[in-house]
Amino acid sequence: MPDMYAIQPCSKASAQLGSKDSTLQCTPNILPCRIHHDGPIDSLDRYWTVKDEKDNTQTAHFRGRKLRGRSVALPDGYQGVVATPTDRVLPAAQRADSDGAEDAEAEPEEPVKILETQGTFDEFVVWGHESLPAADDTFVKGVEEWLQFADALANMTDSPDTDRIAPEALITKFQVSKLLKQGSTHPAPPPPQSKDLKKSAPPDQNGRRITLLGTIDNTQGILTAERAAFATESVAVLQAFHSAISRINNLGDNDIYRWYLASSSGNNNNPTPAEASTNPQQDLKLNLIWPCTAQHIKKYSDQQLRMVTETAEIYRTHVRPYMQAKREEGRLNWVFNILEGRTEQEDVILRDEGHGPDDGFLMLPDLNWDRKSLGSLHLLALVQRRDIWSLRDLKKSFVPWLKYLRERVLEATVSMYPALEADQIKLYVHYQPTYYHFHVHVVNVMLEAGATQATGKAFGLENLISQLETLSGDGDASLADVDLTYFLGEANELWTDVFEPLKQGKQPSR
Repeated sequence: MPDMYAIQPCSKASAQLGSKDSTLQCTPNILPCRIHHDGPIDSLDRYWTVKDEKDNTQTAHFRGRKLRGRSVALPDGYQGVVATPTDRVLPAAQRADSDGAEDAEAEPEEPVKILETQGTFDEFVVWGHESLPAADDTFVKGVEEWLQFADALANMTDSPDTDRIAPEALITKFQVSKLLKQGSTHPAPPPPQSKDLKKSAPPDQNGRRITLLGTIDNTQGILTAERAAFATESVAVLQAFHSAISRINNLGDNDIYRWYLASSSGNNNNPTPAEASTNPQQDLKLNLIWPCTAQHIKKYSDQQLRMVTETAEIYRTHVRPYMQAKREEGRLNWVFNILEGRTEQEDVILRDEGHGPDDGFLMLPDLNWDRKSLGSLHLLALVQRRDIWSLRDLKKSFVPWLKYLRERVLEATVSMYPALEADQIKLYVHYQPTYYHFHVHVVNVMLEAGATQATGKAFGLENLISQLETLSGDGDASLADVDLTYFLGEANELWTDVFEPLKQGKQPSR
């Protein structure tokens, strides 16, 4: 049986300073070596001098070796402790039940050993030889896994039936807190009065989509719903809308993302799979992000937009390091789950390695598409390459591959959906993208061009290919060397940390 430990304040420090809050605040350094510790030293500066670099990184030299480190902050609500073992154990009286009762037939309890707190920390620095530790650093991943384990324990209930919550049950457990965003403040216009409905334009998204912030088992989540139009005048109205959701049919899930079809009629919340999949009254397309992060909340909240021009210098100095930091946060797990065959494989429409296994890609429905309305078709092509984070990484030498990708994506789309022709399909790339792994959006050209397809967000794939072809220089010439103008929300970190300070004549914080 593993040893049990109890962490207590250092008795010497408490006695000397007379305060339980006197614990030293520190920043541990995780070095890529083993140090034989035989006592304290008078001055740390003689052996260890750290130089702060950009992007939350540091450089130091230790015994003739250059080390590079990066800071890793603990999530809100967590505190790190530096503790040392003692020979003492926790008295049995402190381990007894609160009512003092003990089971005479119970097995003897294992002793609880005492660890004494020497310091606390809110962040630590992990170091590597010559280069920064990778995103999959063993120590960092170990900390992340323990935090995930702690979160899972905190969210467990006493009921054994909740060990694995059914995807459909998550929607009914969702507790609405507030409205984050609505597709538009204007109501949707009436449908076109056309006798030939097949030729009529798809309905626009004005007022059809709402994004709600709420909780499931005290953990925040984001729920996005679409329909004809939504009433949003009060939280009570929003809660009434949520209570009426029924006939929930899970379409799929990947990591923290789940998507559903459902009905707003408020009847039969436990349909058979056949009923759920064929019910014509399923008028809602639901997307659930749970657990969600503060970054998710910012993204889905209403905010003012700003046009910015990102020069090649701004990209190299500020934006590229920001991209790297985001990739190292583990937010690409859902992408890698798909590419490595762990999830959503039944939805893959195309998997192609005709240009070579390293240049392979696959295509599947985007989670925002209801998979029924051809007028709102939205597919996603994900590349296997891990070195292309955004359109900035596209090089002149990639042109043949990009042309091949475009041709195969169009062929597969019209083959899967014969009602469409190739010139009814639009391909584009986002900048800034939501996640930094290169992907191409494939949509019906009749799909309403909302903010995600607007100038300053969507860059046509054909135009990117043409721009690459006309770049001066050899095959290594890339879009990292051009100026790009696009829009950002005022809550976006690139605006608050980079472009707003530049506008004000200040030094960016990234």
